[in-house]
Amino acid sequence: MDSLWKEAVRLSKNHAVIAIEDLKIRNMSRSSKGTIDNPGKMVAQKSGLNRAILREGWYDFEKKLEWQAKKRGARVIYCDPKYNG
Repeated sequence: MDSLWKEAVRLSKNHAVIAIEDLKIRNMSRSSKGTIDNPGKMVAQKSGLNRAILREGWYDFEKKLEWQAKKRGARVIYCDPKYNG
């Protein structure tokens, strides 16, 4: 996780405004098992994606970046992920 801190420091030192996607990480890493009446689809694949998201520390990086940016006077702007053009 040291690399997350280093990247957050590097970005906040070199940029006054930092834009990142406003991803709903909690929703993205939610289980897809479903229920008995309505079982989930592709549960194994979704489980692998969930582990990858949590392992990479997306949420932790956002918080570290916000803290470092505030400390250095930079701004973090969250962009709607639907309109990446």
